[in-house]
Formats: sequence, structure tokens, C-alpha cells
Amino acid sequence: MGSSSHSQLIAENEHAQLFRHEGHSPFTLFTFNEMGMRANGRQYWGQSLVEKNNLDAFALVSRAPNWFPISTTVELLTNLNSSKEIITYGHSMGAYAALKFSRLLGASHAIAFCPQASISPTDFGGKDKRYSSYFSQSLHGDMLLRSNDLAGRAHVIFDPMNSPDRMHAAAIADLGNVSLYPCRFTGHETIKILRSSADFLSLIEALRTNRENIAQSLLNNARKRSGIYLQHLATRLSHRRHHALALRMISRIEGDEQYSVGVLTTSADIHLRMGDFAASEVCAHELIERYPSRLNGYVVLGDALMGQMRWHEAAAAYLKATTAAPNLGTGYACRALALDAAGDLDGVCAMVDAALSRDPELRTISWERRKQVWALKKRAEAARVYPVS
Repeated sequence: MGSSSHSQLIAENEHAQLFRHEGHSPFTLFTFNEMGMRANGRQYWGQSLVEKNNLDAFALVSRAPNWFPISTTVELLTNLNSSKEIITYGHSMGAYAALKFSRLLGASHAIAFCPQASISPTDFGGKDKRYSSYFSQSLHGDMLLRSNDLAGRAHVIFDPMNSPDRMHAAAIADLGNVSLYPCRFTGHETIKILRSSADFLSLIEALRTNRENIAQSLLNNARKRSGIYLQHLATRLSHRRHHALALRMISRIEGDEQYSVGVLTTSADIHLRMGDFAASEVCAHELIERYPSRLNGYVVLGDALMGQMRWHEAAAAYLKATTAAPNLGTGYACRALALDAAGDLDGVCAMVDAALSRDPELRTISWERRKQVWALKKRAEAARVYPVS
């Protein structure tokens, strides 16, 4: 599409930064970042795609996981000039914004990967609290997506096997003029199936020319080539005790750096389910060596050590998990289970307290572990070691 110009930061406020890239595409792409990206004055969501292909684009980047508060976002988006067709695009938090502000921007299409209709803890009967800790009544009081927020055609791409994402997709579809594109075995990572610019540009072209069957076919083909698909499929196979097949599946993406965290974590989980705790421990140590600041490795290591009845070592591994992610309840809840196995009831109570203060419903741990932690709490209460509320 010709040589690319530089992207420029053109506006900012206390919640976000707005970038402009003047390109030669027949449409203007408007991107919104996901929660893991932070505004730094230089980078924005989709930058490589935009600059490599010289797309005409705007990009809004949040300063924090703030789900683009309406008042300050409108302040930045009002009176933007583009004579071209506008297409909004985002994943998760960014997908919410791509939908929420599509009418304001006059978009013909909104492409939303795994969007939320709201993160308010009171919407949807409190059934999805994954992001409720980021909700602020003063910023998000009326954030729920409504039909008058949408313009043109909305395209929601999601994994129907992911219960919260399926719930949000159904709610958004009820708003009207929305197409759903199921991509099974991709979890909340559906965006990752599009690995190349060519894939994404083909998807845009199919959607903007109203060839939705072609778009679904493109997504299906990209999904089957994706390591994310193989990773999630391997996990499902392992849960059904097809461990050998799961390991063969995951071996197909070993060595691909893009999936290294998922490969090691999934491999460790498969070995745990097989009862091969030593092999799981090896995966955990490699994960920690390569990604020492991540939560995953320490939790996986703790799990492997628990399987070998090395309770105190497991508790130490989970303690490191609390350091890696101090604001999540995961490490504290797991450490409570290890300390219980080691017979340290006082330590159990402190860890349960810490876990519940960060995640009152223990949403960040598995259902099986959640039941174990609730049982610990009740047992401690019965012994009057834990304060009765």
C-alpha cells in the first residue's frame, strides 16, 4: 500500500492517549487496546499492522485497565476527521470500546474479539466478576452496552465454550445488527488466531464487503493453524483423560516462542493429571527460568510439589506466586492448601484471609480448589481459630 508515514500522538487526557497514522487504505481503522497495554506516548494497539501496511488509522490507548470511561473518551473522540469508511477494532476491553463508541465515530463495522457488554458487578446478575475489581461507579456508572451505542454492523468473535464470553456475546447479539462468529477451543485468546497481517486484512475485507460466510471460513482456517487452538484442545483432551493424545497435540507447537508460556503450562498440567509430578516439576522450573516474573510458573511448581507431598516446598513456591501477583488471590489460596497439608492451621487462616480480601468469590482459581478453600474456611471457623463473620 505504499510507503508508511510515522504515527503521531495527537491528543491525550488523564485516561488515554490518541494516535494518528495517515495511510492509504480505503478505510480508517480505529483501534482500542486490551487491558495489558499502557499508554506510553509511543505505542498503540495494532501498531505493527497499521504501519507495516500503511493503513489509515486512529488508535486510543488507555493509561490503565480503565475500560475507557465514557466522558473522557468522548472528549478525545469528538470532532475527529476522516473522509473514509471507519472500522473499529479491539480485543476484550478494547472490544467493548470498539462497540461502545462505534456510533460516536460513525463506524460502518465494529470488529470485537471477546468483548464485555459491561464489567459492572451488578450487571448480568453478578455472573461475570473477572474484571469487576476495575469497575468504578464514578467512571463506569452507565457503561452497559445499549443498542443506541452501535452503528453499522457489529461482528463479535468469541469462543462459545468460554461461559462468560458466551454470555456477553449473547447479550450483545440481542442489541440487534450483530453477527456472531464462534471459534471453539480458543478461550479468551481468540484474537491470537490471527497471526499475520494478511489474515487480518483478509478478515477486514470480507467483513466490510458483507461476506460473513467468507469471514467465518477465514477464522476457522486461522483457528486450525493456531497454537492457541491446539493448546486449548490439548487441555480439554487431558480433562477427559486422553493424556497421551493431549501431549502429542501440544508437542506440535513446542519451540514456537509465541506459545511457550502456554505450552509449558499446559504440558505441566497434563503431567499433573497423569500423576507424573516429576515431569510437571521440570516444566515448572523451565517456565520460571524463562519467565521469572510471571505467576504461572510458581503455581505450577507448587502443584507439582503438592503431588509429591513436599508440602513446605509447595508452600514456598506459592509464596513466590503471591510476590509475582500480590493483588490476585491465586497464590494465597494455593498456599493455604499447602499449609493445611503441612499442619499449619494459623498460616492457613492468614492465607485464606489474604485470598478472600483480594478475591471474595475466589474467581481466579479453579472450581475444585475453590471448594477446598471454602472447606478450609469452614473447618477453621468450626475450630474457632478463624473469626466467625
